[in-house]
Amino acid sequence: MEISAVINTHNEERNIARCLRSILPYVDEVIVVDMNSDDKTREIAHSFTQKIYLHPRLGYVEPARNFAIEKAKYPWIFILDADETISEKLGLQLRNLTNSSTVSFYRIARKNIIFGKWIRHCGWWPDYQVRFFNKGTVTWQDEIHSVPITTGTGLDLAADEHEAIIHYNYQTVSQFIERLNCYTTYEAKLLLENEHIFKWTNLLSKPAGEFISRFFALEGYKDGLYGLSLSLLQAFSVFVVQVKLWEGLQYSQNNTNNLLEDLMATLENIYRDVLYWYYLMKQEQVTSIVTKMYYKIRSKLRI
Repeated sequence: MEISAVINTHNEERNIARCLRSILPYVDEVIVVDMNSDDKTREIAHSFTQKIYLHPRLGYVEPARNFAIEKAKYPWIFILDADETISEKLGLQLRNLTNSSTVSFYRIARKNIIFGKWIRHCGWWPDYQVRFFNKGTVTWQDEIHSVPITTGTGLDLAADEHEAIIHYNYQTVSQFIERLNCYTTYEAKLLLENEHIFKWTNLLSKPAGEFISRFFALEGYKDGLYGLSLSLLQAFSVFVVQVKLWEGLQYSQNNTNNLLEDLMATLENIYRDVLYWYYLMKQEQVTSIVTKMYYKIRSKLRI
């Protein structure tokens, strides 16, 4: 069965040719929906496909993605971002998958290349994405980074690096921070709209929780300095959301009568959370059963 590839763009002149070259051999049409790029994105895309449409620039892709899917004419839809590519192995796999009559949509693993390195931990792998589906079974909500709404039966393809979408994600720290500013503004706006209660201690506890989750629970330390840097950057992103939430509340709800007392209690909880992971990791470094038991007890007590 035929496949329509759907690609949304905004100022992607550096990426769009690489993206289109990778997908063209395996699909029957390519739909590009551009969100008013002011570079050469559309000009470059025209050398690969004539099916190029415009959509208002919103700062995030989800509404434009639904618009693009509506333009596709074939029964199977493959979603690819302009800063992504696919391998020959995945391309051939897509053709085979169209023969299925029982699966409505597929989740495909994605390799995130960040600062020039494939990040295998910190929650970045396998980073499953719903990208291949029967038309009409998947729609995106009009919210940034929202999970698509699906109907029917879904299936995860194997988390094989050779059959994964390759995502050339953040290439520089500046790029990370530029996107962070956009994303955090939108996330804070959603919190405000949902009348989220601001607690100043969240300025510490939520970023700390994000770092601990990324670096320890999701084994970011195995990615070395990349994992440490990304865990800290993502923790900073959570911090910025909370500060922007406070800003959106006109800097109200700032009762700090017991600031030092609450601050010390929050820091103590963070310290105990770090201790838990510290002793958990120490267990893995020793061979003595007695020593393992000692660290296990310390991790449970967090002392």
